[in-house]
Amino acid sequence: MNMDLNKEVLRLLEEISPCEPYEHDRELSEHQSDIPNDVSARLQKACAGTSFKTLDDLRNQPPLEPLIEGLLVEKTLSSIYGPSGFGKSFVALDWAMGVATGNNVWERETLPGLVLYVVAEGEGGFPLRTEAWARENGMSEPDAAIVFQYIPLDLSNEMEVESFINATRTFAGEVDVPLRLIVLDTLARCMSGNESSTDDMKLAVNGADTIRRELDTSVLLVHHSRKDDGEVMRGSGALWASLQSVINIQKGNTEGEILAVVKKQKDGPEEAFRLQLVPVDCGVDEKGREQSSLCVRFIEAVDEVISPRKKMDDNQPTPTEEAMLALLVAQQGGFSRKDWHAVGLANGIGVDRRATRNEAISGLLKKGCIRIEGGSFIAAV
Repeated sequence: MNMDLNKEVLRLLEEISPCEPYEHDRELSEHQSDIPNDVSARLQKACAGTSFKTLDDLRNQPPLEPLIEGLLVEKTLSSIYGPSGFGKSFVALDWAMGVATGNNVWERETLPGLVLYVVAEGEGGFPLRTEAWARENGMSEPDAAIVFQYIPLDLSNEMEVESFINATRTFAGEVDVPLRLIVLDTLARCMSGNESSTDDMKLAVNGADTIRRELDTSVLLVHHSRKDDGEVMRGSGALWASLQSVINIQKGNTEGEILAVVKKQKDGPEEAFRLQLVPVDCGVDEKGREQSSLCVRFIEAVDEVISPRKKMDDNQPTPTEEAMLALLVAQQGGFSRKDWHAVGLANGIGVDRRATRNEAISGLLKKGCIRIEGGSFIAAV
């Protein structure tokens, strides 16, 4: 039986011509005939002077270099964010000065070049901040390729963006130093509309990306986190999706210590860095008064930072719950739900999302931190 079957198989194989293509091979050959042999040359010629790139263009395109090793990549859009008062602007200035002087940043190499820092808020403190950086880094008169602009830029306005690009291109050409980085501090002051609106945020992101693309440089957006959660970027998620690198500034474990946590890095590892905001003596002013400011001092790089959320047990209130509970404890007689919401909103809790306050109230009830008496919420302490 098996021998007869083998003979039949051999007979069938002999009947099939080894040169005869299968049906799908025949169809593939017919389609391939539509593609000329010189298609690569045709594409190369047609793409000249356009934004289109051929496969050869991609293969020959040099890889992007790190602007700051492990933190920022050249010619990309990135963001550093965190709560107010945690030092994100000091970190942004530390990076900007590192690139502008060619100094290492946190023991990481930089790609030196021209930096434009748009100071859209807190401009009064920048003269002393730059002096503190120079003293902390042993440079009494640093030869730094950096300039500052105190006029906010509206990224949502195409005419303003175009004017900014033209002025910056002309300035960089006169200086004749490669433009490496533009810092916009803060994003909130450099856009119009509502941060939580996807459409408004897309307009701002498009403006920032147009600057990046037209000037062939990196753009760093200094942004805020949500008031009720310092690990979550404020506003629409359209921003997060557009970014190459995202660094979150968090409070450290000791006084004066902060953490810079790489939350997103498309082409690299997600790391964290322990830092310290140290006071620096900046001499005296013209009236003889002592002056000082803060500066970032690198401590060490760490492999992993455990989120405060992960450290909490199930019965420990979250930061948002603690904030809502503190308002209730301070109110003798308690709050109705409506009044508690109003006071929470006035104190910046759940500004972007009402459900945040409702979730906090529900969480506090489940954990036994509050109770309801006569229609009012009372702290169980």
